[in-house]
Amino acid sequence: MTLENDLPQWVKVPNGKGFGPVWNAFQMSREPEKSGVNRTRHRAKCNHCGIEILGKSERLERHLQNCNEIPADLKSLFLKKIKKPETETALDFLNSFLIVPLSFLKFFCSVVLLICLDDATS
Repeated sequence: MTLENDLPQWVKVPNGKGFGPVWNAFQMSREPEKSGVNRTRHRAKCNHCGIEILGKSERLERHLQNCNEIPADLKSLFLKKIKKPETETALDFLNSFLIVPLSFLKFFCSVVLLICLDDATS
């Protein structure tokens, strides 16, 4: 007979169960704990330094960036894997200013050209 206390406190994070790639560097607590009204979270334990953190992705990412026990090559691999795509590039930002004025200028020039052609034919 196995007692509940005999089960390991920390377990490997299951793949595809709503845990992001940042969890690959951590083990999670077997049982979630209450962390607010109607909310529970697992605790996370770093596979490299053993620190325990409340299992929130942002906190886990911050720990990975600052953990001194992770080898540099592995740290960069983890950080590349969890990097969020940038929403807007510098070129997109510039185009947001340029596209409207250029389209307006094109429209304005075509109207002026039509007026000039109309005057020339009359």
